[in-house]
Amino acid sequence: MRETNAVLLISDISGYTAFATDEAIAPRHREEIISELLEAMVDEAVYPLTVNKLEGDALLAYAEHDDDNAAHVAESVLAQVHALHQAFADRRDAVRLERRHCACAACAAIDGLGIKSFLHAGPIAIKQIRQFREIAGAPVIVLHRLLKNSIAEREYLLLTNSFAALLPEAIAAARAHLAVADGFGEVHCTLLTSAPP
Repeated sequence: MRETNAVLLISDISGYTAFATDEAIAPRHREEIISELLEAMVDEAVYPLTVNKLEGDALLAYAEHDDDNAAHVAESVLAQVHALHQAFADRRDAVRLERRHCACAACAAIDGLGIKSFLHAGPIAIKQIRQFREIAGAPVIVLHRLLKNSIAEREYLLLTNSFAALLPEAIAAARAHLAVADGFGEVHCTLLTSAPP
């Protein structure tokens, strides 16, 4: 096990729960669609970002940094998140077009899927357990807890102040948001809801 500082990312497909639990939606087409969208997201993750794992309908990734390159790493990750959002939208549009002749409920519901991403920063532990590389620590838990929030928008980017401190200029045109992370209390954040540049 080793300890490091890292930028943490979760990108989550919004609308997935309704998509996955609707009995009318064909399971095979549903999973093919989700897999294609996740693949488009994974393709945008390049160094310094490391994909840790896929968690159902979400991608968990991290980028290690030290004091000297923290701003550069944060800037690179933020650019990748914008590219990831665009790749998701492009692939969703392409899948919709490719499946336009299918009458199943899954193919008809593609437009109900969106993407939301969460960026946080802090000290983590990276540990190897057999063939699995796991990341752990309070910042990882906080990031997961932020998935459950009161934000009404279907697509957005939420930056915690811990991340924003690494890249203050990133929040110039954004609005403040106070989230509550179960077990951790209030988490001051910045919410970006406009389309990526």
